[in-house]
Amino acid sequence: MEPFPLRVLVAEDGSATPGTLVARLEQAGIAVVGAAADAAGAIEQARRTSPAVALIDVRLPGGGASATEGIIGGADGCRVLALAAHEDRGAILQMLLAGAVGYVVKDTPTGELAAIVRSAATADAGISVDVMTGLMKDLLREIADRSESEAALRGSEERFRGLLEAAPDAVVIVNDQGEIVLVNEQTELMFGYERRDLLGKRVEFLLPERFHLEHIEHRMGYRSAPRRRRMGTVPDLAGRRMNGREFPVDVSLSALETDEGTLIIAFVREVSGGA
Repeated sequence: MEPFPLRVLVAEDGSATPGTLVARLEQAGIAVVGAAADAAGAIEQARRTSPAVALIDVRLPGGGASATEGIIGGADGCRVLALAAHEDRGAILQMLLAGAVGYVVKDTPTGELAAIVRSAATADAGISVDVMTGLMKDLLREIADRSESEAALRGSEERFRGLLEAAPDAVVIVNDQGEIVLVNEQTELMFGYERRDLLGKRVEFLLPERFHLEHIEHRMGYRSAPRRRRMGTVPDLAGRRMNGREFPVDVSLSALETDEGTLIIAFVREVSGGA
């Protein structure tokens, strides 16, 4: 048992088995300070009990996204996790756009569930790279599924682009040749370019020129053995703005497999002190 148990609020839809999730969390040493059955109740209990984390069902009566916005606006410092089934990707995205920092699948084993909840309470603000990458992979599979209707494919593409824009970091996606194929608005703001000026360029375009050859070698090596990797904050890891100024960055990499080849996704965060 932790000396100061993590305080968590649980809000599930009416079809959930009463008390099951609460019992699992308490078994893992987490203090459940409230349980709600609708969005209004979740918002009120969050204001009253000040939990560190609120687990909100995406199908909560009154809306999981509405509950998320209300909790973030009314319970200072509370982090929201979406509680979802495997097929709830669209609803998960709505909650991420409303401010949730991640999601957990309802049948996640108790130990892993507790770890995700604790991580949500202590992680830096913003949607995690793992959450973003996982949802992007799911949406790309939907887009690649030719059996889907045109309307369903358009919906998947819109959700993918919505997820890209919801990222708190700059997101740069490159193809096998190292060419930039997608960026989000944060990339434009960070580097000073409009996205049309970046698409088709080699990713090294965003780095100081003295690092180009070395980065190409690293990129080729990563392509041959892609894996989730954080490059981290080091003195010689820098980006270059449109005005030529350099700034230190923290970069996480992940790979997305598609029918057209491997896409490498880079999440770029500026380190304080950049100009």
